[in-house]
Amino acid sequence: MSATSATERLYEPDDLLEMEDGVAYELVDGRLVELNLDAQSQIVATKLASYIQQYLDRHPIGVVGTELGLKIFPEHTRRLRRPDVAFLSCKHLPEGVPEGNVTSPPELVVEVTSPNDKANELEAKIHEYFAAGVRLVWVVYSQKRVVQVRHRDGSALTLAPEAELSDEDILPGFAVKVADLFPPAGPPQNA
Repeated sequence: MSATSATERLYEPDDLLEMEDGVAYELVDGRLVELNLDAQSQIVATKLASYIQQYLDRHPIGVVGTELGLKIFPEHTRRLRRPDVAFLSCKHLPEGVPEGNVTSPPELVVEVTSPNDKANELEAKIHEYFAAGVRLVWVVYSQKRVVQVRHRDGSALTLAPEAELSDEDILPGFAVKVADLFPPAGPPQNA
């Protein structure tokens, strides 16, 4: 059992909006948790968000964002998560995109792993997302160059680089080759 010291400050999700570097943190039970970001995971998240945005430009069914503050855990009011990518359909945003933190669960969240990520912490996040109403989680394993598709019912499928990442229920008609999510291995080739 851990005890909170009398001088340790506990934060609220909206406190992160006031902090200059608030986007660099998540909150777990009011405690700041620094995001573990590396260059490769950020590039992969940006590429995937870009592919989803290109799809949404043709099919305006929702919005995609990176590192959105998700305040979607009613039983844990001092919890805020920042998935690397999140898709929210228009039906979950009847009033449009909110200012501040998102309070409706996205249909899809994406976590891109970094070298220092801990498996148990990733599993805890996935469990939290599903408990909050997220329908689908894509876990991108950058070092292995694969994507694991996780469903709320506990089923999972790992996609190899040559496979296509898609989901007809949430993003009908969207597909991207897993290998296209990753930067080229090795130094850039001269043209």
